[in-house]
Amino acid sequence: MYDAKAFDIKNTISAFSKSLTNLGISYATVHILNSEETLKEAIKQAGNIKLIGVSVLTSFSDDDLKKLGFSNNVEKQVEILIRIASSAGLYGIVCSPREVKMIKKIAPNLVCFTPGVRLTSETHDQKRTMTPKEAIAQGADYLILGRPLTSGNPRENMRKIIQSLE
Repeated sequence: MYDAKAFDIKNTISAFSKSLTNLGISYATVHILNSEETLKEAIKQAGNIKLIGVSVLTSFSDDDLKKLGFSNNVEKQVEILIRIASSAGLYGIVCSPREVKMIKKIAPNLVCFTPGVRLTSETHDQKRTMTPKEAIAQGADYLILGRPLTSGNPRENMRKIIQSLE
């Protein structure tokens, strides 16, 4: 997955999506705030690449959204973005595991990619987290594992992650 979180005007996002077709990738991320019209054009230009919409970053809380000028809380903002992503025809959505159940209820067609997955209570810079087992129980289709996998011994960390699912 090419995690660009692309966010720009329609013409630029269209060109960005078209340029992806030469990279040999299967997935790329775009920000849902681009607008439905821009996302539809991006999908057209992306060819066989599946575009994944970024909703609200897992490092954001309700307070963070308010400081940025959003009047909605995280859950309501994600709900709005889900509807745009689904209507635009995006393949999936990047979201906190805490929103997966709501997403599956509103837009079951969207594949859920969930960062913010942690084995311990140490959240680092993430604010909306769950364990791998909890995220899967919520309906997550894919877990995005960063530091829980790469910090320290990746092989041992993967063993712990797999063990946590049993």
